[in-house]
Amino acid sequence: MGEVWTLIEARARNTPDAPMLVDQRGRTLIFAEYRNAAESVAAGLLALDLSASSTVSWQLPTSLESAVLIGALARLDVTQNPLIPVLREGELVPLFADSEPDLIIVPPTWRGHDHETMARGLAADHNARIVLCDHTRSIGIALPLAERSTLPPARHEGGVRWIYTISGSTATPKAIAHTDASIVATSNATVEQMPIEADDVFPSRSRSPTSAASRGW
Repeated sequence: MGEVWTLIEARARNTPDAPMLVDQRGRTLIFAEYRNAAESVAAGLLALDLSASSTVSWQLPTSLESAVLIGALARLDVTQNPLIPVLREGELVPLFADSEPDLIIVPPTWRGHDHETMARGLAADHNARIVLCDHTRSIGIALPLAERSTLPPARHEGGVRWIYTISGSTATPKAIAHTDASIVATSNATVEQMPIEADDVFPSRSRSPTSAASRGW
């Protein structure tokens, strides 16, 4: 089982009723609900024939959906490539050439930009599928959902499971590969240095009605 998913399971088991996420639309998730939502989305994405060798690129604003998607992809042990919503074709073309996504998840539109049309154009070059996440209109989690019971047992094959991007201040953005272990190590260092307690509350802003706040793990 991957290190990130192990943390999710542990927190849901230890403090199932503690609040984890809340957004300005009144949607909330406690830790047990977050774990369950992540598994339901994982099952929904599994139905799209994802495998351990798959890469999922996703470009979503801060929302409950982006948080749940992180957990869902960690549960499936696929490689995920989070992308900030301000990136456009000029930045995404070289990034997708590196990551070769099998699935691309975007909002239909965001801040006046047509993400769907942009993503479909880019997906055609990589034979990738598109999933739309319209979090502005959904009461629940606006991602594919299926029964959690359809999931196979959690596994972890190791290796690269995260592809992040760094600034393109001198050229195009660069891809940075991470394992679960390196992600957890970075998180642990932040917790130790700040320090962060389990009941601390953090705002996560996207300058939108769907901004979310989260509690420390």
